[in-house]
Amino acid sequence: MLLFFVVVIFLPFYALIVIYLCVQDKSKVTVSQLSMVDLAGSERTSRTNTRGDRLKEASSINKALLVLRNCMETLRDNQIHEYNKV
Repeated sequence: MLLFFVVVIFLPFYALIVIYLCVQDKSKVTVSQLSMVDLAGSERTSRTNTRGDRLKEASSINKALLVLRNCMETLRDNQIHEYNKV
């Protein structure tokens, strides 16, 4: 049996999308989850005329996304090459 469902949550500064895939065979159930986040602040500031505190917030969000990307790349490299790079 295969079960697939999506949860979408919209909040003021981001949207969270979670996709679940459940597969059941005779002896076990396997559940996979994919989470995606769409954060505010990644838009072009010149196009949206972002100024002041909103510009600082957008900059902070983008820096946090860069750090998250670096962490994910390190985790992926550790899985592929079977070493622990911190």
